[in-house]
Amino acid sequence: MSARRESQRLTAAIGTGLCLAATLSATARPAEARTPCAQEARRLRLSTPPRAKVKLECEARGRLSAAYGVARARIPAKGLSVTAYVTTTGGTAQLTLSHRADGRVIASDATAPSEPSRRRATDDACTDATYVSRGSWPKGSTVHLQQYAPNSTALDWSLPEGIRRASHAVTDCDKRGVFSPPPNIRASIDSRTPKPPGIDAGGTCGDSDGVNTVGFLNFADPASRLLAITCVWRRGTHIVEADIAMRADGVAWWMSETPPGTPKTPCPPSHYDAVSVATHESLHLLGLAHVPSGHDSLSLAPVLPACNTDPSTLGLGDYRGLIHLYGPAPTP
Repeated sequence: MSARRESQRLTAAIGTGLCLAATLSATARPAEARTPCAQEARRLRLSTPPRAKVKLECEARGRLSAAYGVARARIPAKGLSVTAYVTTTGGTAQLTLSHRADGRVIASDATAPSEPSRRRATDDACTDATYVSRGSWPKGSTVHLQQYAPNSTALDWSLPEGIRRASHAVTDCDKRGVFSPPPNIRASIDSRTPKPPGIDAGGTCGDSDGVNTVGFLNFADPASRLLAITCVWRRGTHIVEADIAMRADGVAWWMSETPPGTPKTPCPPSHYDAVSVATHESLHLLGLAHVPSGHDSLSLAPVLPACNTDPSTLGLGDYRGLIHLYGPAPTP
């Protein structure tokens, strides 16, 4: 996929006066790439193999951000990590930056299954049990969100609907329309806010502000193939904040499901289902990451083609991931 190929390069932009050294370690036989500490280091570029980790050995002072392909994030405060999940028309990418208490920063795109698996790839969402997890909210809690919707368009409905589908485990695999028992987690939009999600116009995850915000945003690059970005901040494995930004400009959106009383329409060519993208991003918000290639029927598949509605309902792996993180909800 083009987005995966693009994610073979990591760029760390460093403010003036930052002393920097980098260590590159691959999965099989660690290799090292170092740059000497410099008084005015501004940019570090490393071509890295998949699942590589880059250690920034010097203390990250001032404003420091890193980009890995199309995924970008600002270094979080000490003790926090941030994962940027990016969905484009050509595929997906992700970048995790962890700022350790000693000042070191670990950057990685690694995604490994949360449980040992010998499962073969399958196109059947109802039998494919693959998932990848990256952290969780407290079990039994409700994730409270605010929605940024300054223009109040019909598309705004897709975000709360996607959040509902993810947290309620809506599926086509069961005649009841949901997996049972449901995961022991809920998420809901409580109010609207004039403050946008913590993602800048260049598509970079910014600083955590402690408020979970979702909404549609305009992005600076009109040629970008970006569809959505989700930023998840964690302390250890515990999620402390998550923001979702779906692109308002430059995307031909369509909705496979519409608000009550609103007629449905067929998907025009080269349009993207806003409900499917919102459901995909909401699963990131709940702690799940992209699954590997070959599991393309799951909601967290690494590619979301135009007019594809599969991600709007959860597959077995999506559900198993939520149960792994939160367990089943107690019986009333």
